[in-house]
Amino acid sequence: MTYKIAFDVAHKPRGKIDENLTELRDFLNSNDFMCYNLLETPITQISLKPFDILVFVCPDFAKITSMEISE
Repeated sequence: MTYKIAFDVAHKPRGKIDENLTELRDFLNSNDFMCYNLLETPITQISLKPFDILVFVCPDFAKITSMEISE
């Protein structure tokens, strides 16, 4: 079974899966994971539905809204 990982890039992360985290991306992709950029904001249940895992990579001065947290 392949697991889908969404890496949040909408909240200004310092690390991006297609830029400075390419080794992590390649490792995960070769071990039954598929990495995706989550560009959508706000994050909702609907936007997360296709994914098994959500990763925030050191967001930089961006705030995750209370709606995103409670959703």
